[in-house]
Amino acid sequence: MVMKKKPKLEEEEVHRVAQFLLINSEAIRGNHFNGSLSLIYFLFEYSRFFEKEDYSLFAFEHFETVLKQELSKIDKNSYDSYSGLAEIGWSLMKFIEEGYFESDDLEEILSMIDKIVFYEVEMLSRTSFELIYLPQLLFLGVYLEERSNLLVSHNDYLLETKEYLLISFFEIGTNIGNIPIENKELLKLCRLFYKNGMSNVIISHFCIEGLKKIEELLPSNNDSNVGHNLFDNLKTDSIEIVDYLYKNKKGMEDRSLKKLILLGIRMINYNKIKKNKSFESYLEEFNSNPRSNEKAFI
Repeated sequence: MVMKKKPKLEEEEVHRVAQFLLINSEAIRGNHFNGSLSLIYFLFEYSRFFEKEDYSLFAFEHFETVLKQELSKIDKNSYDSYSGLAEIGWSLMKFIEEGYFESDDLEEILSMIDKIVFYEVEMLSRTSFELIYLPQLLFLGVYLEERSNLLVSHNDYLLETKEYLLISFFEIGTNIGNIPIENKELLKLCRLFYKNGMSNVIISHFCIEGLKKIEELLPSNNDSNVGHNLFDNLKTDSIEIVDYLYKNKKGMEDRSLKKLILLGIRMINYNKIKKNKSFESYLEEFNSNPRSNEKAFI
């Protein structure tokens, strides 16, 4: 007789988190980063890391449902969150890039989203710009930056995408100086935005100037854990940016589930990087910082 080896505590906990989120997935509100997209990302990552195909199938079906719901709003002219649609389009490109699934309809879907994103960027650039619009414009810019990378072989359509990409970066750069120094989460999100765009020749010069402005407001000495894209930051210990994405005024149940998604993603990352400290101390550290873990959900 061979005694079955007991799984490590961190693996037991992440399995429990995954099962709980799967069962309660319908209670998570919102088809954006502050909701279903983060859940879907977690389930894809969990499925890949622990080789549980059922979770991947559920994530794929859930994402298909989200996509159909939001695209149907375009047909009905009832869309009320353009940056949310950009988040879905960006996530679609990232999910395919990560190899979670393939799609023969990618270009058709993205072309529908493009029209809405182009329109919103143009409207924001023509209005009297206020700081409250900046996160929305950041998400539109993130989408356009990723979209331009995908369109390298579509020269005619790339020109129009480049135009709106440049407009979004110009507006963001113009308004960085208006961000209060105490709003570190937004400044870090802008820094991430510019770092991610450095490899894109279309907007690299905007990125250099933008990073200089942000460095004056918020030195990057203690910002080494920032990832290379929005979902990368869901996997790092630099939790402030993710908390900024998660801010909402929903009910306690929804709020708690979203905290659990975030914890689950960090737990998977913990398994990947195998830090030299106990999981108990890791959880204690995660739960002991009310500034980064609580304020974003109230």
